[in-house]
Amino acid sequence: MVPGLRMLAFREGLLDHALLTMLAERDPVKAKEITGKLTTGLRSYSRKAADYHAARRELLRALAR
Repeated sequence: MVPGLRMLAFREGLLDHALLTMLAERDPVKAKEITGKLTTGLRSYSRKAADYHAARRELLRALAR
C-alpha cells in the first residue's frame, strides 16, 4: 500500500500535535509562543510552509533541552 499525500499530511499533523502536547506539559509558555507564531485566531493561520518548518525546528529544539 502506497500512502497518499493527504494521509502523509495527516500523519505529520498528528505527530506535530503529539510533540506540542509534550512540550505544553513541560513548558506551556513556550508551547503557546510557538503556536502563536503560526496562528492569530481560530481561522487565521500562516499558510507558508517555511513558517511551519521553522516552528517544528523550534519545537524539537525545545523538547531536546
